[in-house]
Amino acid sequence: MIIMPVPKDVREFKPKFIGPFSKREFIGVAATVAIAILTFALTYPFAAGMNVNQRAVIVLIPGVVPLACGFIDVQGMPIWVYARNLLIQNFLAPRHRVYRTNNNFAEYAKRNRITMEYLDGDPSSTAVRKRRKQKEYDKSLAAFVAGHPEFESVK
Repeated sequence: MIIMPVPKDVREFKPKFIGPFSKREFIGVAATVAIAILTFALTYPFAAGMNVNQRAVIVLIPGVVPLACGFIDVQGMPIWVYARNLLIQNFLAPRHRVYRTNNNFAEYAKRNRITMEYLDGDPSSTAVRKRRKQKEYDKSLAAFVAGHPEFESVK
């Protein structure tokens, strides 16, 4: 019977594509190898004035970017996605976004002269209703305070 360890977090599981590499890692390694071979061929005319270590550093410097894109994750995102978001956020997107809402209903109300008095009924009756509501409120408050003397200061 084959015993395989089960990953604790399923989201961290990466299916293997070729050998120990996932598809993204394999593409990063393949791109790094291709760039290293190309850089090695381009630096051949200057090889006489360099030792092996200097030439290896020059060959590997351009290959670091695709290798990093293949292996590094930052905050759960591949590094190229993180770098793109960082570039957009810091350089391309405006710092302060001005939002202005369009209240279409206010425009319709002005055009049609719709007011609260129109919706509630006769405009002259609104003041009467306000006074009536205030009297009802005063009555209910007085009844409450009469039943609860500790709230006498509210009255």
